[in-house]
Amino acid sequence: MKLPILVINMKAYQEVAGQGAVQLAKAADDVSRETGASIAVAPPLPFLKPVVEAVEIEVFAQSADPVRLGAATGFT
Repeated sequence: MKLPILVINMKAYQEVAGQGAVQLAKAADDVSRETGASIAVAPPLPFLKPVVEAVEIEVFAQSADPVRLGAATGFT
């Protein structure tokens, strides 16, 4: 991975629940391949495995704190 890097923090928005996280990650993966840009995604922890399996870009893990849907990521 080269700098600079764009990291997409998916937070806990309803739009990234389930396949939404995979779809967003695949879009970021496509853009990374097309442009050569370094892009990483940070999906909510429950969707980490399917995202990792679906893309070649870097995937960062968020914490697993119980939060409501919205602009939350949690903390450790």
